[in-house]
Parts: sequence; C-alpha cells; structure tokens
Amino acid sequence: MSAYDKGAEDYYYEDEDENEYEEDEDFNELSLPSIVAREVEKRRPYHLPDWYDGGGGEEGKKDREIEALPPVSDEVIKAFKDHVKSGDFEPEMSGGYLEILEILGVTPKSTDYYVKDYKSNLWHYDFGKKTEEESEKAIAKKIQSHRASVRYLRYQEFIDDQNAKKRGFAEGCFWTEDQDEDSLKNYVGPPLCEKQSQIEQATLSRDVLEKDEHLTQEQILKIGEIFTTGFYHYVNSDKVDLGMAAGLEQIKIDSNSNRQRRRAQAQDAGIQFQKIEISETNTIEQCQELVSRYLNLQRPLGRKALEGGTGSKGNDNGNGNGKKGGKKKRGGKGGKGRGRNRHRQSNKISEVRTHEMEIELLVTNLINGLVEIQSPTLAYVRILLNVIEVLYHGLRFDPAIRRCILQYGMDKDSVYQSVLKLRQSALKYAKDADGDLSRASECPFLWWDAYGSLTEIASEAIAVNVRNVTDLEKVQPVSDIFTCTFLPDLVPHLKPNDGVWYSEERAVWLALVNVLIALPKNVPIKFIKEYWHLLESVLMRDIDEDLQNQTFSNERIEARETYMAQRTVASAASLLSNLCNHGMEFHDGTQIGIIPGSLAMKVLKKGAVPLLIRCARSDNAELNNTAMNGLAQISRTRDCRQVMLQQPDNGGLKLVEEALTSKNAISASAALLLAAHLAWDEEWREPLRNIKPGIEELCLKWTAFSMDSIVKKAKGLKEKQDEETKECSANMLKSMSSKLSEEERKIFKQRLDELDKTREKALLSTEIETEYNRDHLGYLMSRSLLLLSSVLMHSHDMIARLKRTDYWHLISACIDIPIEELRNGTIISMHNFMNLFGSAPTPSQFPDPMHFVEGMFAQVKEEEKTSPPTQTATLLMYCLSSLYQSFLWKPYFEELMNADGDVRWFVESLISTIPQTSRVGFNKDTDPSRIKKSSETGVLGIHQSCSALSGKLASCNACGKVEEKRGQWKKCSRCQKVKYCGRDCQKSDWKKHKKVCSA
Repeated sequence: MSAYDKGAEDYYYEDEDENEYEEDEDFNELSLPSIVAREVEKRRPYHLPDWYDGGGGEEGKKDREIEALPPVSDEVIKAFKDHVKSGDFEPEMSGGYLEILEILGVTPKSTDYYVKDYKSNLWHYDFGKKTEEESEKAIAKKIQSHRASVRYLRYQEFIDDQNAKKRGFAEGCFWTEDQDEDSLKNYVGPPLCEKQSQIEQATLSRDVLEKDEHLTQEQILKIGEIFTTGFYHYVNSDKVDLGMAAGLEQIKIDSNSNRQRRRAQAQDAGIQFQKIEISETNTIEQCQELVSRYLNLQRPLGRKALEGGTGSKGNDNGNGNGKKGGKKKRGGKGGKGRGRNRHRQSNKISEVRTHEMEIELLVTNLINGLVEIQSPTLAYVRILLNVIEVLYHGLRFDPAIRRCILQYGMDKDSVYQSVLKLRQSALKYAKDADGDLSRASECPFLWWDAYGSLTEIASEAIAVNVRNVTDLEKVQPVSDIFTCTFLPDLVPHLKPNDGVWYSEERAVWLALVNVLIALPKNVPIKFIKEYWHLLESVLMRDIDEDLQNQTFSNERIEARETYMAQRTVASAASLLSNLCNHGMEFHDGTQIGIIPGSLAMKVLKKGAVPLLIRCARSDNAELNNTAMNGLAQISRTRDCRQVMLQQPDNGGLKLVEEALTSKNAISASAALLLAAHLAWDEEWREPLRNIKPGIEELCLKWTAFSMDSIVKKAKGLKEKQDEETKECSANMLKSMSSKLSEEERKIFKQRLDELDKTREKALLSTEIETEYNRDHLGYLMSRSLLLLSSVLMHSHDMIARLKRTDYWHLISACIDIPIEELRNGTIISMHNFMNLFGSAPTPSQFPDPMHFVEGMFAQVKEEEKTSPPTQTATLLMYCLSSLYQSFLWKPYFEELMNADGDVRWFVESLISTIPQTSRVGFNKDTDPSRIKKSSETGVLGIHQSCSALSGKLASCNACGKVEEKRGQWKKCSRCQKVKYCGRDCQKSDWKKHKKVCSA
C-alpha cells in the first residue's frame, strides 16, 4: 500500500500521533495527505504580524520564511492529484488547487480541469463580512479573479509557445511610462541632483537658507487655525478628535465646557483622541494622512459626512450604490436604502450642521488664509503643495468640496478666484526664485510645482463638476466659469505672448486638455474657432531656433527651459489628440460603432492631420505617442486616410511601418488602430500587406508582449493585495486580543474596515483586462485583433499566411476576455477567417478545444445583455452554427449542453436552426469583384461618414488630391466652383473644364 493510499495509516493528520502537532491547529486543519501537507506547510509562510506570539514566545513573533528546499518528489505531486480526483479535497480547509500546485513548485496547465474549476479554488476567508449578500458578492469577485488567473496561465502558455518557435515578442520592447520617470504632470523641469543640493547647503548664505527654511510664528499660528484645528480636525473627525494643541494657547478654539462635552460624545462614538503639536512637519504629515484616506476610502471624510450615509459611489444629487447609506443629504453620498450608521451616537452632537456648510466654511477659510500668509519661502511652498494635494483628492471624492471651490466662481471674492490668485503668486515666486542664484535650486523647483498644481486644481474643479452632473442645465454655469474666468486667465500664459516661459505654458496646455474634453462639445468648438492659431503656432514651432533666439539670465533658467520646451509641444499635441478623440461619437446602427462628429470635423478642416503627421515624425517619444494616438482617432475620416496616402515618398506608410516595427508599445498600439482604419480603403490594403515583417507577425508579436505585460502587472498587484491581506489579518487578530481595551478594539475595528475596502479594490485591480480597469495593455491586444480582422476581410493571401502562425492559439487565449472591443475584434477576426477559408477550423488547431467552445458561449451570454442585438452577435451565431455542424466539434457541444441547460436551449432553439446558406464559409466564391462589392455595400458595417469623403476638405478637380487644410487649394478664378492643387493641374484640366466653366 502506498504512502498516499486512502487507507494508509498516516493519510490524514488526524490519524497521526495526537501530540505531534497539537500546538499547530492550522497544520491539522489542512485535510491533505500527510506527505502533501508536510510539504505545503514547509513552503507556505505564515502571514502573521511581528507582535503576534501565537503562544510561542519570541520565536513565534517571527514570520516563517520559505527556506531553500529541494523540489518536491513525484510521489507528493501524485498523492495530491489523486486526493483531488477522489473528491475528498476541501479547498476551504487546505487552500485552492491552483495555489497548492504553485506552492509545491508545479507549473499549472490551463487545460487541467481542476485549474479551471473555480469550486476547487475558492478558499479565502472574508474578514469583516457580515451579511449573506456581502458574502455572495465577495465570492463572485473571487470567481472573477480566479478566471482572470486562468487567463493569465493561457497568456503565459501562448508566450512560451511563441518563444519556442522563435516568434515571440521582440526583446527590448517597452511601455514609454516605464522608461521615462518624468510623468505628464511634471511642471518643474529637470530633476534635482542630490549632490548639487549638498553643495548649495555648504556654499549658499546661511541667512538666505534660514529665511527660506522656516515659517514665521504668525504663519505657524495661522496654519494651525485654518488647517490643523479647522479643515484637518473636521475632515478627520470620523477618526481623530483633537485636544488643545501645543503652541496655540492664545487661540480660542472652543470653550472648555463645550470642548469637554464634544470629547465625551466623540469617545462614545469610538473616536480616537490625540494631542497634536502645530508645526511644519506635523502639518505635512497630516496632509499625507488625509490624501491616503481619500485614496483608500474614495468617499467624503468627516463625521457629519457619515451622517448622510456613505454609498460607495455618488453624484452631486446624493445618489450612490452603497449599502451603508441612510437619508440623502446635499453634499453627502447617500446609498440605496437605509442601512446601518457606523457612528449612530455621533448624530446626537448638538451643534450638527450639514456637511456642505461645514466644508464651505472650512475650505474658504483655508484658501483665503493661505492667500493671507503667502510668502516666497521654501517652507511656505512645502505646506502649500501638500494642502493642494489634499484639496485635489478631496474635490474628486467629495461633492461638497468641488462645489465649494467652484461656487460663485465669477465673483472676485470667491474661493475659485483665490485659487487663481495663489496661482499667479506661485508663478511670480517661481520666476523670481529661478533668477536668484543665491537661493537653493529646490526653491524654484517647488514653486514651479505649486504653479502647475494650482493650475491643475483650477481645471480639475471644473472637469469633475461637469463629469458628476447629469442635468445639462447645471453644466452651463460651469461652462460659463471656464469661458469667462479660467480661460481668460490662461491665454496670456501662451506663446507668442511676450515674456512667456515654456514652464508656464506647459501647465496651461495640460489644464486645457483636462477641461475641454470634459465640457460639452460646443465649448471646445468655440475654443478652436478663437484660439486655433495658438495651438497651430506651438505645434509648428522650431524649438531649437526658438531657444537660440532667447536670452536667459542664468544657466538654471536655460536648463529648465531647454528641458521643458519639447514637453510643452507634446502637451499641446496632447490637446489636439484628445480633441480628435473627444470629437468621435457613438453610433448604434453599425458594427463600427464610433463615427466622427462635429468637433472632429472642425479640427479636420482646420488642418489637424498635417500637424499630427509632423509631430508623429518627432524623435521625442512623448510627442510621437501623443500624435500617433491623435492620428489613430481622426483616421476614421476618409479625408485623413487620403491625406496620409498623398504624403510624398510613401511618408504615410513609412510612419505606420516604423511605429509597428519599433519597440515603443504605446506608439505601436496607436499604429495598430491606425492601420485597421487604413485597411478600410482599397488603396491601402496592398501596401499594408507588404509591410515587412508581415502584418500578421507584428500583430502576434504585440499581442504576446501585451500578454506578458499583463501577467507581470497582475503579479505585482497580487503581491500588493497579499500585503493588504496580511495587515488586515494582523488588525483582526489584534482587535480580538484580550490585552486591548474596548476603546482600542473599536479603533482597530475601524482600521480593519478601511483595510478591507482597500483589499477589495486591490482584488478587483488584479484583473487587468476589464472595461473597469483597461489601459494600454488591453488596447494593444484589442487593436492587434482588429487589424487582423480588417486585413482578413479582403485577402485570401492572408489566410495562407495566418495558417503558418499560431492564429487559433491566439483566438483561444483571447476568446473570453471581458473587454467589449477585444471581444468584437476576436469574433470579427474569427468570422472573416472562417468565411474566406470556407470551413470551420479543426479541434486539433486549439490547445484546449473545450475552452474555446465554452468561451464562445460566454461571449453569447455577454451579447445577450445588449439590446437590440449587435452585428457582432450575429457573426458569433454564424460561427457557432458552422462549428456545431462539424462532426469533429459535436462531442464538445454535447458535453457542454449536458452540463449547462442554457447552452442546450440556445443550441437547439437558435444555432441548429440557422440555414446552411447563412453559415460561415458556405459560399466559397473567390471572385475578387464579389469581395469588393461586399465591402462597398456595407458588410464591414462602416458608416457613411467613415467610408466617404466628408466634403469639409476640397479635392483637386484634376488629380483628386485632398487638401490638408481648408482653403489650401485655390478656386478657378472664372467660375469659383472647382479647386485645383496647383497651376499644372489647372492647365491639364482646362480643356475639359472650359466646357462647363462660366464667368
């Protein structure tokens, strides 16, 4: 009898010597064969906090670390797998099947039934879950997360297969953000050198440094009044209540009796008391604490904010979808239903006022107080930057703060005007500090940061208010604040106005990007009419020549301006690119559901395409990425595609080819979408198919790179989630400790609730490829499949080329990804392949045929949610019908139909009834004219606005070239009706045109 046989004496721990493991309950509860449990125990570290002794004294305080152990034997692995197959495996006791395989050092396979089976992998306990409904939601999230983990396994298998065949993604490919630590919102110029700062500390005047480094006593007291005992005290009152702060005895915060009463009532509500000294360091720490809480909780903070409920999401009308909400309040985040109030007793405080009124008073005092005590010192700007960060995150998550900042925005005494005053002061102080070499480099560095951050918060207040208001009547006052207050304040800081620095101009372009894409489209259209010349001038600017023509007062200013010049152009290009994207509109009647709207047409006729082509040819990665994204969006218009085709020396094709064959993933992602749109036109199809290496190889390369990036990113997020779980477990254990007082337990319980929300958010983040969490990674995969579907529609040659690749392995890996665009690309590509090839693929072409069928029916269930059915849903049905009629696929359908009644109904009621003539691949006609005709009659589902010239740009009456900018071609001087690109074309066309030309 083998050691792992079910009848063996040592098969389970409970059959072992009772005293051998009596001190380790978890070890006994694994419910695994002994030889498996021992190996799992040795390799799985305990996630216990340092203070938790577990009854083991000092040794128990240390987490167990995984030692360098030899690989587990085949006997152990076989014992575990036999145990699972026997049906005795209990994942809730021992851990999930997938997790145990990884602990044992076994590489899981996505084809393994138990790897795919979520029931064999649900094992984590839920800390803090109270109701059955919450528990069900947690299980649903874990099922979703498990499915994502299995997809990541498929990604890795696809990558390994590509590498084995030497067709994997090229080494050295990168995401631009990973290469450039300078983010888009760098307002400050070149990074500070630590060595330079040390030299300055030793050489600069001590008097200047001392003056810069410290706040005056008046400033300290004012900050204590407006922030520590004001804004911070209130916003953090659901967690901390202050006693009298040291150093503020002369400020009457409250009467003794009132303070004592509030203290007693707050203690009853479980609020922690702290005594805080007012200082620069403490103020900065308090700001960082509030920023962290806003980001973790994503809701309004403050005791009175909680009185109206804390729905997890909400809008300015107090609506939300949380479960802890009660009665809706203005400025609060009411949830659906009346739920339990976390601080019920705190409602009894006598001086309760609404959260909105409290916030309005506190934020007004805070901003006006900062204006009152402003000074050009380093100490002040440090405080200012941290307060700005708090308000930035506050206005994102608290409707009361964003309304307060924008309220009465056109009045000169409003909070918004005070923000703009601070912004102007920050700009002045930044320029003065840059020009004064007696001051440390950190001083202008931080003042430029403050100027940019204040510009950003002024724009974000407008943008967030617009995004969170559904009533168009409420949007108009916000639009008026932008056009009448903010925009006139921004325009003077754009070149070619005299005295404008690149450092100040860049912040303006970034602010305009943020605001214009949020406001109704009539606002950016009006902006383009009035200020297009400013945007055009910066994108056409010769940076090197402009810098040479400037005179700088010192090397520090020259270094900053040189550093920021190219980034300023990239920011302006970002505005143009976003306007192209914002100018697209959704259209339900076509397969291609996005069409150009009035805003897109406006930028098109103003000459956006040649500007973007010019920027896309830049060596600067940021500028190149931005311009390529803009071209990808505006290329939905036939005019853009025609202008690119007309570029001298095949410039348009070379631009696409260079991006696709580069190692810059963001530029390649945009080029994939651009190429998919170019393939709509017959003139572009042959040039695209002739790109070297082949377009199919490039698509597979970038898809594999995207998959690799997703797997690595998910792994990092999983590690972060494990850390959150560890801290959550530690706080739970500590809250249960008998050594703690009741008050301390309440404090830890509150921290546990906060950590639990953070942990849930991290759990959701681990599933990268979702509509909720999509980014460049998802776009890169989606666009690769979209391009394949476009080139497949018109070329039998592409079928032969794709058959030499792992095309069906790719489709199988992508079939169940929950991103609509990727789902559409997968289905359309698969349909076009089967239609041109003339038959369904065989199961042997897939690594896991059963998963492929399951994935297709999963897409059916997703498409069922849309009403009316989309063209993608129709194509999916045709593909399923063709597979079902193939005798090779019948067993897989039968197995799934027996396991799932919904699938059986769908097959018997719909799939099997589709006529043979409608199935994919039935018509094997290879006549090119038929293919051309089908594209002209709309089989592709391309809207007329995408497939025909818009008429916004004129065509040459002789050669047919499209002008790049409205008004570029000249009219016939006699009839004023037709246009020509030049005198030569006019001469050549005169013999024909003179018959219809009239003066």
